Amino acid sequence: KSPTIVDKSAALRVAARRIAWAKTMNAGQTCTAPDYVYVHEAKMEEFVDAFKSSVHEFYSAHVAQSSDYARIINTKHHNRLTGLLEGLEIIHGGAHDVRSLFIEPTLVRGDWNSAIMKEEIFGPILPVFTYSDLEEVITKINTQPKPLALYVYTEDKKVRAQIISQTSSGGVAVNDSIVQVVSDTLPFGGVGDSGMGAYHGRHSFEAFSHAKSTLVRSTYFDPSIKYPPYMSNLKNIRRLMRFF
Repeated sequence: KSPTIVDKSAALRVAARRIAWAKTMNAGQTCTAPDYVYVHEAKMEEFVDAFKSSVHEFYSAHVAQSSDYARIINTKHHNRLTGLLEGLEIIHGGAHDVRSLFIEPTLVRGDWNSAIMKEEIFGPILPVFTYSDLEEVITKINTQPKPLALYVYTEDKKVRAQIISQTSSGGVAVNDSIVQVVSDTLPFGGVGDSGMGAYHGRHSFEAFSHAKSTLVRSTYFDPSIKYPPYMSNLKNIRRLMRFF
């Protein structure tokens, strides 16, 4: 579950637009999609409005009729996703149609006790939490399995450095989402539960190559201390240790 943090210093309109794009790309069915977002409480209303505006900008007010918006891969996953909405407060969206495998881009009020926070969503549903204390957000993220990606939206270098240094994830993107995957100069991969190893560019070569270790020793000096009988050698070692 790749988290997103939207700091109070973030450029909100740009942040919401980029998060909406990343969350609705292929209807959220990408492994690096933002899975949930923490928004500073002072920016929550502005974030929601900007997210809605971005969805309308991308897909019009009638998302179901947009040729640019994808569908859920099959009925099983459509039903799984709509099932995750049960009992949640829907902030925006929520429309769905199993016949066309359509689920509208949806914002829901975050609830750590809900089913949606127990698994990777892999769909166009985004739980939103508010926060006032960044330390608490970092602590909560660190109690979860390590994510494949972590996204930070901030104009504050200290906040950026704090989040990057105090969390662990496969990769981090600052003031954008998903685009870190397309860089051939950055290694792409997970850590812990999100996977091991990395690839892309030179890192792909290294990932699929074996570094063969080779030791070459001189025959000029061959001390007997490594050879049996060990007990007599141990006595010699003890004698030597007296001088150190």
